[in-house]
Amino acid sequence: MSSYNKNPFETIKELLSNANVSITCPLHPLAKEPTAVLQGMNYKDWLVMSEEENSLGKPENFDSETIQNALIGTLAVIGFIASVLITPITGGASVAIGSALLLETIPYYWGLAESEDPTIQEKAMFDDIMKATEKTIKSEIEKVVKTKAESELTSLRDVFKYYTRALNLWKENKDNQDARKEVSSRFRAAHVAFIGAMSQFKMPGYELVMLPIYAAAANFHLMLLQDGMIYEKEWNESNNLTEDFYYKEYQNWTSQYIDHCTSWYQKGLKDIKDNKEKNWVDYNSYRNNMTILVLDLIALFPSYDVRQYNNMGVKLETHTRTLYSNPLKFSKGSRIDDDERVYTREPNLFSSLSHLEFHTRTTNLGSDGIEFLSGIEKKYQLTEKESYRTKFEGKPTDIGKKHEIPFKKDESEFYSLYELSTEGKGFKDSTKLPLIQKMTFNNEEGKKFEYSVDKFGNGALEKESFSITNPDDLLADQKARHVLSDIIFVDDKNISPEQIQTRDYSFAWTSEQISPYNRITDGTKNKDGSISYQITQVPAVKAYSLKSSKDTSHIDVISGPGFTGGDLVRCAIKKTASSTGVTQLSIVFPITFNHVKTDKYRVRMNYAADHTKLITLVGGSNPISGTIENTFDAKDTGKSLKYNNFKMMEFNIATNFKDEEKQKIITLKLTYADDDQAIADGKVAQLWIDKLEFIPVPTK
Repeated sequence: MSSYNKNPFETIKELLSNANVSITCPLHPLAKEPTAVLQGMNYKDWLVMSEEENSLGKPENFDSETIQNALIGTLAVIGFIASVLITPITGGASVAIGSALLLETIPYYWGLAESEDPTIQEKAMFDDIMKATEKTIKSEIEKVVKTKAESELTSLRDVFKYYTRALNLWKENKDNQDARKEVSSRFRAAHVAFIGAMSQFKMPGYELVMLPIYAAAANFHLMLLQDGMIYEKEWNESNNLTEDFYYKEYQNWTSQYIDHCTSWYQKGLKDIKDNKEKNWVDYNSYRNNMTILVLDLIALFPSYDVRQYNNMGVKLETHTRTLYSNPLKFSKGSRIDDDERVYTREPNLFSSLSHLEFHTRTTNLGSDGIEFLSGIEKKYQLTEKESYRTKFEGKPTDIGKKHEIPFKKDESEFYSLYELSTEGKGFKDSTKLPLIQKMTFNNEEGKKFEYSVDKFGNGALEKESFSITNPDDLLADQKARHVLSDIIFVDDKNISPEQIQTRDYSFAWTSEQISPYNRITDGTKNKDGSISYQITQVPAVKAYSLKSSKDTSHIDVISGPGFTGGDLVRCAIKKTASSTGVTQLSIVFPITFNHVKTDKYRVRMNYAADHTKLITLVGGSNPISGTIENTFDAKDTGKSLKYNNFKMMEFNIATNFKDEEKQKIITLKLTYADDDQAIADGKVAQLWIDKLEFIPVPTK
């Protein structure tokens, strides 16, 4: 039996096993073990099991089960892709990763059954995605448009399978000229088919409602192009194309797909802001759903670059963005922008929730009075183990009642809080302020943390649960869930300070894929003793300190453009008439190294800038430097930046990072003299930093 007829969930397992690879990640997108009960399930089977096993109920922020299914399915696919990309690949396995990845995702999106019976209709995730988007933006796709899109998607699946049959035959005998010509021809046909089909997913008037389908199809196309990039040398005699033709195609379509998705995503946000009938809850629901269905997916596109990640796995630290579940109570402000300021946090350095200290007060509701949550002192840990940020919100206790809950397992690990529930009074009555009397936090190990008052008073307790997606254990192994990162008290400024001030509560969540710390390893040791090397990403927002030597210049965290997976660190340097001397800006990263074979690394940085400047990295055995170049116009801001405005710059030489298992301090430094042309004539020089990447230098 040829491999294209095999259970698709076995494909990558077989490919990697044949390549002498040490597999360090789960191969099945959802199962806790590759041979567990979920092996071989399609999307329909998985949904049935998910619904039967979930006893936690549906999160409050879902409009429907359809949206839940689409979000969880997409997160599972993203988690699976990330888990495969992290696996260091050696030998011949890398030559199949593109088509193999695509093959693995087919059962999710198409619900493909391995049956020859054409009457069997499986539930497809594509259908849920379209329905979920319709509900999100309150716009229906006409039947003829939907039918055409579904037909195009099915055709793409079939043309891909048509190509993989030829690919498998060619791999069995690469010296066969006819097989090489056939696979090259079929690949070109598949490539052209994707190009032609993409226009069906952005028909005029349906660009926004079809955007998640467009993003998913673009993802398939770019995964397919991985094969072209890897095989083009071997196919060159058959197709008469230049050696880097498919690499240029990958670059071109990556840029087009990302820019289309981000521009239409932003247009959707603007449409909600401009609609007086919409409120912040509509705005936030759109942002949550479309972030997962579109932005999280396109943030993976650069990781398919086989030249950037040649013969090495990559540990992705991409999705650092924050999402917000719908609040407990909602009081509409005069504008969505006003509500955005109070129900969310300004962009900041990445942190993890370390401790909560709950404060209790008494209110005279009823004859005996009742107790309620009046304030919380929150302790956040930055990526440096000893660096904390503390903030108090609400009102402190006036009866001496405090209750502290630590969320750290030990010095290096945190509990993943994937759901919280609140119980109390006034949740449903719009004329009353909510009184939280009990709060329960659920974590990945089944452990529960709880805050509770002693005096509940009369009347039944109302209950609300909060999470970003259904907190289903089926997503746990891919770390595709979201964990609580903040609780926000929204105060009522229109009443006296003596009264209860908190009118609403908002809850922030981050992806479980992002580690609380910066940990870098050079790779893993295979069974035969060889080393499979691994590139590690360190997002700029996982620094723990941003410093500027002068008040006239500043360095801060700014909202990202959408396709980077999170926010950016911005450096803005300005010279004034009163400022003299050198201006220095520093970004400080705490990083722990664990070396299997080598302690020597090349380092590169993904950035956008409106000027040219030397930047230095210190902390290794020797300082290293690189030159940033002008990549965008000075009048642009973060949200208007395009994909091609960003560039990957590699520092001039490799450097050693010794003292493994100890946290080292790595610092990026920018220095500007008074006569620097970048800040002459009152100009503001800007640099936006997305991430660093550490590439191990193999040793014999």
